Amino acid sequence: MSVYELSSWGDAYKENAPKIHSIACQIQTYTKRVSHGITKEQGEPLMKNIAAVIANWTGSTYVGDRKKKPLEKAYQAFLMHCMSL
Repeated sequence: MSVYELSSWGDAYKENAPKIHSIACQIQTYTKRVSHGITKEQGEPLMKNIAAVIANWTGSTYVGDRKKKPLEKAYQAFLMHCMSL
């Protein structure tokens, strides 16, 4: 599982959106595998990625400012998959 680094620059949404969407897909894969067992080594990258997305969301976006559509969709996918954890 890949670990992603997100840019804190507001204009980096084109680079961040696909990474956030990939992390959402990682969460979906994780939830499918968890019934079969998952090791600490398999789960750590996902936890780092979740922390990175939350840090980016809370530190690099602002309430009331509309997000660019790709970034908005990526955050929505991320949150939907997080709700399944």
